[in-house]
Amino acid sequence: MPFQISVQPSGRFFDAGSDETLLMAGLRQGIGLPYGCKDGACGSCKCKKLSGTVTHRAHQSKALSEEEEANGMVLTCCATAQSDVVLESRQVVEAGAFPIKKMPVRIISLEKKSPDVMWSNYNYQRQKSCSTTRVSMLIFYCAMEVVVVIPWRTRRIPW
Repeated sequence: MPFQISVQPSGRFFDAGSDETLLMAGLRQGIGLPYGCKDGACGSCKCKKLSGTVTHRAHQSKALSEEEEANGMVLTCCATAQSDVVLESRQVVEAGAFPIKKMPVRIISLEKKSPDVMWSNYNYQRQKSCSTTRVSMLIFYCAMEVVVVIPWRTRRIPW
């Protein structure tokens, strides 16, 4: 039976089963909760539990100490709901807040920073007219992805 998870102050909500983390349930349903590592090491997903019961999977104490947990803090990447839960999250983005954009770029270099983080250097150029070029910057947020289209194939790169 799924539990209802409410996120304050946005008022957004989603359902989570007792076998999936709050973070994965939220992301699956388009709720952009903050996160970093997704395995309980960094604390980026830490938020306040206002009500309800959760169980934490294994995580590092530097990400969530016993004292913080006793004071109602949770790591959404490691917490599974055992009842309906109300969270207070520092940032929740609306569904559709980031429209899909097509942006032609030339990738200069790629550097793997960790198993799920890639650093890229690129040139982005957009033609305003036949000869005018504008350079811009790409900004990525949690749960966003880049689709790299190569003339002979398409490859998804999660960011």
